[in-house]
Amino acid sequence: MTAEEYENLPQQIKNIVDSWDDNKDLYAECNRIQKELEQKGWTCDYGLDGMVYDVKQLSLQQINKQKQNKTK
Repeated sequence: MTAEEYENLPQQIKNIVDSWDDNKDLYAECNRIQKELEQKGWTCDYGLDGMVYDVKQLSLQQINKQKQNKTK
């Protein structure tokens, strides 16, 4: 994520991204951050290198799909 992309994120989302702890299992941290973002209607991708990228707001369709998957 570029500095400009980061700066354009809402503060609440920045706080989640900033909670990343490089002293823990990086892949598990990325998974945790992704789940926290999804609770706020956002998501991200991450690589096997343990780096978060492509932080974006979920579309209404994606949110509805997640809700359906949770009720199964």
